[in-house]
Amino acid sequence: MGVNSVLLFGTAPLIVVAAFCLVFSFDVRKTRKSRLQLFIAAIVAFCLIAVIMYRLFRSPLA
Repeated sequence: MGVNSVLLFGTAPLIVVAAFCLVFSFDVRKTRKSRLQLFIAAIVAFCLIAVIMYRLFRSPLA
C-alpha cells in the first residue's frame, strides 16, 4: 500500500470526526467552553484535511 492510499484512508475517519465536532459545537445544551473547544477542533481538523488533500492532489501518482 502506497503513501497516497494511507493518507486517503486516514483522511476518511478524520472527515467524520471533524463533521461530528462541527455539528456538536452548535448544541445549545453544552457549555460555551465545550462548544468553543469542539468548534476549534473541527476547524483544525478541516485545515488538516485540506493539507492532506492538497498533498494527495499534488503527488505525481494522483
